[in-house]
Amino acid sequence: MVFAKRQNKCSGFRAYVILGDGELQEGQIWESLPLAANERMSEIVVIIDANKYQSDRSVAATLDLGD
Repeated sequence: MVFAKRQNKCSGFRAYVILGDGELQEGQIWESLPLAANERMSEIVVIIDANKYQSDRSVAATLDLGD
């Protein structure tokens, strides 16, 4: 979305991404971060739902993320 909006010269665009703390254990999330950083995608706003649960159990029971 960010690339498309930039190509179409849309200003004031924001892409909101909602992530759960359990989802942050997935590799694909961390693989996408370098691209967003290298492209300086300041249009992306990330909201993290830190409810300490993932799909079937607590985050701490799978891989504790700490503070």
